[in-house]
Amino acid sequence: MNTSLVYLFKGNFGEVFRGVYRRSGETVAVKTCKDTLSEDQRKKFLMEGRILKQYDHPNIVRFIGIAAQRQPVMIIMEYVTGM
Repeated sequence: MNTSLVYLFKGNFGEVFRGVYRRSGETVAVKTCKDTLSEDQRKKFLMEGRILKQYDHPNIVRFIGIAAQRQPVMIIMEYVTGM
């Protein structure tokens, strides 16, 4: 990920940012997982990424990856404008 993230809004699990994926230069959405969440809530956050990974459909946001090596854990997905 590019270090220049633009804050978009606060979600249920953490904050959502717009960034640029270095490998492709593509604009992406980055969902972060708050480190104050319970273990159950963290599992639900990661489950969202696993569910998105299963789909390849034009009406479903495309999953790009999960960054879990450092805190905060992040789900990287297609950036959709107009939301």
